[in-house]
Amino acid sequence: MAVAGLVSGVILAFGYDESTAATVSGVILQAAAVLGYLLAEGLTDVAGAAPHTSEAAKE
Repeated sequence: MAVAGLVSGVILAFGYDESTAATVSGVILQAAAVLGYLLAEGLTDVAGAAPHTSEAAKE
């Protein structure tokens, strides 16, 4: 969110309208949501692929 706010402020500082700033901020937030989802899925897949090291499996 901090990045979206910063970029939005810079867009407004350069004289673009609020609509443009809102659109760009929305795109940044959606991209962050997708990256968060991909990261969570990756971590879940890695945890599911880890070998199980229980004592019963060793015997």
